[in-house]
Amino acid sequence: MRYRSDIDGLRAVAVLPVILFHAGIPGADGGFIGVDIFFVISGYLITGLLLNDLAQGRYSIAHFYERRVRRILPALFLVIAVCIPFAWAWMLPDEFEDFAGSLSIVVFLSNFYFAGEVDYFNDAAELQPLLHTWSLAVEEQFYLFFPPLLALVWRFGRRGAFIAVAILTALSLVLALTASGTDPQRLFYFSPARFWEIGAGALCAFSTRDWSRRGREAGTFAGLLMILAAFFLVDRGTVFPGPWTVLPVAGAALILLVGGAETRVGRFLSLRPFVWIGLISYSAYLWHQPLFAFARIRLMGEPSIAVMLGLSAMSLGLAAISWRFVEQPFRRRSGPVLPRRPALFGTFAVLGAALLGLGIWGFQTEGLPTRLSPEARAQIAYLDDRPAQTRPCLAKPGKSKPAHPWPRCSTPGADADAPPDAILMGDSHMIALSGRSIDALAQEGRTAYVAAHAGCPAVGGLTRLDKGDPRDCITYQDGILDYAEKTDAPVIVIAQRWALYVDGTRFDNGEGGHERGGPVVVDTWPERLASADPAARRAAILARFEEALAALSEKAALVLVDPVPEIGWSVPRLAARCAMNGTAACPSDVSYDRYLERNADVLAMIGRLAERDRITRVRTAEAFCDMQAGGRCAIFDDTGKPLYFDDDHPADSTGAQRIAPMIAAAVRDAGR
Repeated sequence: MRYRSDIDGLRAVAVLPVILFHAGIPGADGGFIGVDIFFVISGYLITGLLLNDLAQGRYSIAHFYERRVRRILPALFLVIAVCIPFAWAWMLPDEFEDFAGSLSIVVFLSNFYFAGEVDYFNDAAELQPLLHTWSLAVEEQFYLFFPPLLALVWRFGRRGAFIAVAILTALSLVLALTASGTDPQRLFYFSPARFWEIGAGALCAFSTRDWSRRGREAGTFAGLLMILAAFFLVDRGTVFPGPWTVLPVAGAALILLVGGAETRVGRFLSLRPFVWIGLISYSAYLWHQPLFAFARIRLMGEPSIAVMLGLSAMSLGLAAISWRFVEQPFRRRSGPVLPRRPALFGTFAVLGAALLGLGIWGFQTEGLPTRLSPEARAQIAYLDDRPAQTRPCLAKPGKSKPAHPWPRCSTPGADADAPPDAILMGDSHMIALSGRSIDALAQEGRTAYVAAHAGCPAVGGLTRLDKGDPRDCITYQDGILDYAEKTDAPVIVIAQRWALYVDGTRFDNGEGGHERGGPVVVDTWPERLASADPAARRAAILARFEEALAALSEKAALVLVDPVPEIGWSVPRLAARCAMNGTAACPSDVSYDRYLERNADVLAMIGRLAERDRITRVRTAEAFCDMQAGGRCAIFDDTGKPLYFDDDHPADSTGAQRIAPMIAAAVRDAGR
């Protein structure tokens, strides 16, 4: 195949959005489509080489895999080797366990590991240095069977081979489209649902048509427009692969099919900066995610945009070095770089076995916790400081639950047929408080039933549009409120993360602790709130909450739990990292004024509602904060134990223990 500089430019168009997306740069939510462009380019180039070899009668499967080894493994193994000491020194056990699992990339299976462990769009994914290797795994799984298959169908001629590849591509596309509503996390990494993207590029490689200049100009312009449209229209909430995936794939395929440096788009893509970035794009893709992940781990929070842009530039610098001194020598077979095939395969087999062994060791030992000091291990234990009894009482997106009452969600030993004295409802914050609250109520002779839904507003017909099926939250609200009415429960306790639903933004404590994750979109469904203006929407959501709670108070006495102070850091992780890093001045509190600012409208709403006869309020800040101007909210107790098991949920044995008696007292007062 002749060299096309516009393809290197297209590589730059693919890799830069991916880097910006993983950096968390505002406006780059659709940057992950760059991976889909890479798939198309790969299919086009590799199939072109295979077709050329087959046509000239010099096809060799051994030669093909030698080229793949030289192209993929040297830079990949270098990046992994650089990651290992940082992972060993900085990662907590659960993080190192995931890192160990991701070493399955050495046998190109990391996509299957991530499918079962990590949501690509979840906060936890941002701490995975090798998360991006899932796409390499998908590619190599495709090329494990594609060259032999192509050689097999080549006996039917070029047309027969084209038909076979078209059938394979169509089957994969049908799978991606029909499965897009099932399990988005697993589907994202599922190679058979991705093969059609590589196949689209492969089909383009069969074309020998001489396109007219007008057709080439129109096709390349349409292709670039489709890629740009996908970048701006797709976000974290879009199911991928799915219908929207066709946009960047078709756009890239058009540019490859009819493009060239002679078109306007081709000349644009052939500009020297684009070509240079395209040449180093593979190394840039490898380096960027480890830099971002380890920066987030080391800084114990979300780095500033300036830091992430600096690291993005650094990834390009490292890419240029590894391209020059690692990629090129191996690909050109020059210098002391194992030019002979047996030595090449043997060396990388030994290195791969060593890396895989480390991965198995780290995974089986659950992240090698003995790396940490006893103090750090003691702090990390609080990540699991959650109420054991009521964990099954938290519904999760996409996971169906039976009709109420749910098993194991009532006061232990209570009469299953008797209505509870109180129903505890809300989101994961309610579950965090539920174990100690049930105990505190039981000490006063009261029974309780708890049922919550992760990430869902409790009332108001409001739901989440940024994750999962919007019907989940509505189904939860209808079910628990119907159960409350049937049992004629005298008191309903509601605890949830109010400000997140009203503001839609993650918490920033202003002192370096910034919660990771994308924006939260709360709305009514299927009808949407009329206004798109942020201030008007905020007011509308508050009004929905207030109206629904006021109406609910006509049916049962309500206990409304104020927002729990958010922290911005995962407190156990913060404490453990301080112990690991030898940091003496570890943060021990956050601003109370920041809490008031963040929750001003919610606190005002709860205050108005609490003036009603049948509504009682629990002021959670009293359990954590010096409630004076300039006051501080504690994140550890007097003995140094974390009050939270993450950055916003009270730990069962400490933080929840402080709030539970307040809830029990409020239920007692509300039930009079």
